[in-house]
Amino acid sequence: MDADDREELYMIFFTVPGKAVGKGRPRFANGHAYTPETTKEYEDLVRAAFLEEHGRKIEDEALFVQISVYTEPPKSISKKKREELLKGYPMKKPDLDNVAKIILDALNGVAWKDDTQVVDLRVNRNWATEGSESVIVYINTASDIKEMFAKYGKENENE
Repeated sequence: MDADDREELYMIFFTVPGKAVGKGRPRFANGHAYTPETTKEYEDLVRAAFLEEHGRKIEDEALFVQISVYTEPPKSISKKKREELLKGYPMKKPDLDNVAKIILDALNGVAWKDDTQVVDLRVNRNWATEGSESVIVYINTASDIKEMFAKYGKENENE
């Protein structure tokens, strides 16, 4: 199933353009904790991407979220090494748990009331073609999932 097929199955999906950023650790100065600037900027980008595509905040429903990170291979490797690399999976920074954290935190109060509503979270990393690094976030509510199973379950019975 490719991204186009997956998008049909999700009620909400949006793309955050550019390289994925993981949630930064709080910094401390003069006895105060503060959020790193790169974290703030990426959270703003995530919120803007969501709001550009959707404006609907999901209240009090269980949510199923998938986060797909698309990352480019290094430009400084040979064509042969690149071909070998593309046969596997990208294992590089940022850590996927930190990417999930920054996206879920950014969407608090915007896409949903609180990220405690997320009951199923799937995060994966894939190779991107040149110039297409991004993060795609897919969101379904529990009622969306039930509706999808009802629709696709009936179609599959006839096959």
